Amino acid sequence: MTILTVLVGKDRPGLIAKLTRALANQGVNIEELDQTVMRGVFVIALLLKPPRGTSFEQLKSKLEKEAESLGLNAVVYDVESKGWIDE
Repeated sequence: MTILTVLVGKDRPGLIAKLTRALANQGVNIEELDQTVMRGVFVIALLLKPPRGTSFEQLKSKLEKEAESLGLNAVVYDVESKGWIDE
């Protein structure tokens, strides 16, 4: 399973560090990452590989909770099931 998550919110120091630490603590591998700041708005898109046995809904819930704790909004997609990615 490959997950695409897009997070958006007010930029501030430490967001990437906190986010990537939380993912690593869950055993999630970051395969690709693209990030920008537009007029103080932090935007990051990550392609993620969760550990085997993790369901999409389980990871989506964890990502949304972590994003909320960081003051970010998250949208989470299973890009393989949507046919958006070539493996």
